[in-house]
Amino acid sequence: MASPFDEWIELANLGDVAVDLAGWTLSDGGDLTVTLQGDIAPHSYFLMERTDDSTVSDVAAGLIYTGGLSNAGERLTLVDDSGRTVDTANQQGGSWPAGDASPRASMARIGDRDVPASWRTTTAAGTAHNASGRPILGSPRAPNIAATPSATPASSPTNTPSPTAGASPSPAASGSLLINEVAWAGTRASASDEWIELLNPTGHELTLNGWRLTDGGDIDIALSGSIPPGGYFLLERTDDSTVSDIPADLIYTGGLSNCGEALRLLDPGGRTVDQANSGGRHWPAGDSEAKASMERRADGVGWETFTGCFNLGHDAAGHAIRGTPRGPNSVTFPQPTATWVPGALVINEVLFRPHSDWEGTVGVTVSDEFIELYNRGPGGRLPQGLVARRR
Repeated sequence: MASPFDEWIELANLGDVAVDLAGWTLSDGGDLTVTLQGDIAPHSYFLMERTDDSTVSDVAAGLIYTGGLSNAGERLTLVDDSGRTVDTANQQGGSWPAGDASPRASMARIGDRDVPASWRTTTAAGTAHNASGRPILGSPRAPNIAATPSATPASSPTNTPSPTAGASPSPAASGSLLINEVAWAGTRASASDEWIELLNPTGHELTLNGWRLTDGGDIDIALSGSIPPGGYFLLERTDDSTVSDIPADLIYTGGLSNCGEALRLLDPGGRTVDQANSGGRHWPAGDSEAKASMERRADGVGWETFTGCFNLGHDAAGHAIRGTPRGPNSVTFPQPTATWVPGALVINEVLFRPHSDWEGTVGVTVSDEFIELYNRGPGGRLPQGLVARRR
């Protein structure tokens, strides 16, 4: 809000080892080419501010750069010291997939791959301030703040167990941990190879110790471990071969009925934080024949079947998983539409019942019928073997 020229860019190191940026570059292919330097500690952020260090007045920049980003959109490319493209932002070019020029809201990443659905506009102010001392709609050098799905509320009080005596309030009691995807139909390799995905939509790490995921029957999973901000947690049934090339965070036993049942996510106090198919009847989405998963919609209100695009991983037999384990749901991505590509040669007009003697013979006959071909392409010859016959 202080100035439209006060741009900033943040890099994140999601790995467990520090990254030396010497020799790395960040470029828009035009006036912005930044030669990077310095280190990024594990699970840390690197802030770059344009022109000087007053853009984010109370957060120190790791590097100052020159050049500017067009509000109309462009592609940012991150290249390592070997010349390999490590990452992009807005790889397809064109308009930015998120961010807002009017309130000066940042474009924050919520997914691994650089596709439009992996970016969200920051809708709340973080702790940092601009050159005028006003809060920034962004989170420089901090976990991203972005619009995310909200949890499905419990259908009735009777579905919520009584809190355990002495249990402390959960950080996710208001719906900060979600059941994000359910492969109740299994995979093409086996109908028994079910998997479930949880999503942490918050800006902080969530510890799962004491949490449970249950269908009220043979599935009663004691969760453990943690989920990083904006991260996913993959549960695979029986063993880790269900999604053969994406490691599971937890292995569980028990199975989901193809006829439908309710899944509930309980916090350490026994409160129902989220539900999938709360009515317990037929699953609202997913496909038992195609082995397609059931994905939560971006608005968090309902569920849809995996679209067939942007899948992740392979099953135990090497087939592509019809779902997106440990990644943004396919229903959040723009779906491709079929485009009709016209041929060069078309049947343009047909007269099959003549009413006049346009040939000038004696009376109206079948000789007055015609078929017209039209060449819409650059070529001028008919294909060999093309013969017109009157029937």
